[in-house]
Amino acid sequence: MGNPLTRYGENLCWFLDNLALCDDASIDGASMEVYGENEQGQEGSCDIDITELAESAAATIRDLHTQIGRQQQVIRMLQGVG
Repeated sequence: MGNPLTRYGENLCWFLDNLALCDDASIDGASMEVYGENEQGQEGSCDIDITELAESAAATIRDLHTQIGRQQQVIRMLQGVG
């Protein structure tokens, strides 16, 4: 399955937006079909496993919370609070 933080990369939010907006017909069991178009106008689609998408989103959120906590510690230290 790979690293959940890098599984969808910069497309994570785009896939989550698609999940939030998709109709029931786009969801087949535990996956959804996502359609897209590149800069050259070529269309394509892929199936996204919803459980893996959720796992990747949760891992990314946890990582961002950790990063925020570290940055807050640095700020407190620089302000002489920590």
